[in-house]
Amino acid sequence: MRPRGGRKIKAVIRGIPTDFPVDKIQTDLCGQGFPVHSVHRLLPQRRLTIWLVLAVLPRTEEAKNIFNNLNMVCGLSGIQ
Repeated sequence: MRPRGGRKIKAVIRGIPTDFPVDKIQTDLCGQGFPVHSVHRLLPQRRLTIWLVLAVLPRTEEAKNIFNNLNMVCGLSGIQ
């Protein structure tokens, strides 16, 4: 088991269209000051792409702000 401090923050971001590449989303999040490790598109069991993206961040104070301060990704507003 890993110590509790080594766990990462996982944030699910809704509202990003399926045609946006995840590398551009990661670049945009890093440009906003979020220390993003990786970004993945979530796939349901039927393998259809949906408008959900998982961002994995280190457990820091800057990363915790993603839950309160993120309202725009790649020029798209209304992100939740």
